[in-house]
Amino acid sequence: MPPPEQIDSDLRLLENKTYAVRTYSVLGSLGKVPELAAKHHISVALGVELTKDADRTNSRCAPASRWRASIATSRAFWSATRCCCGVT
Repeated sequence: MPPPEQIDSDLRLLENKTYAVRTYSVLGSLGKVPELAAKHHISVALGVELTKDADRTNSRCAPASRWRASIATSRAFWSATRCCCGVT
C-alpha cells in the first residue's frame, strides 16, 4: 500500500483535473483517501471487496468489518460520496 504522503501527492496532481476517484479497499493507507481527497476538493467512491474465499479474505479485516469500515469512513468525510461493494 502506498504511504499517505504518496496518496496526498497523487491527489494533488489530480486536483483541478478530475472531480472524483474510486478506491478498491479501505484497508491500510487507502482508508485515508477520503480525508486526503477532501483537501483537494475531490470526491471518493469507496470500494470494498467481500469474499467467501478464506484464502483471499484479509485476516485483519473480515468482510463485515470491511463493510462497516467503509460506511464509517463515508460518514466521517464529505468527500466519500459512495460505497461500492464487490462480491467475489
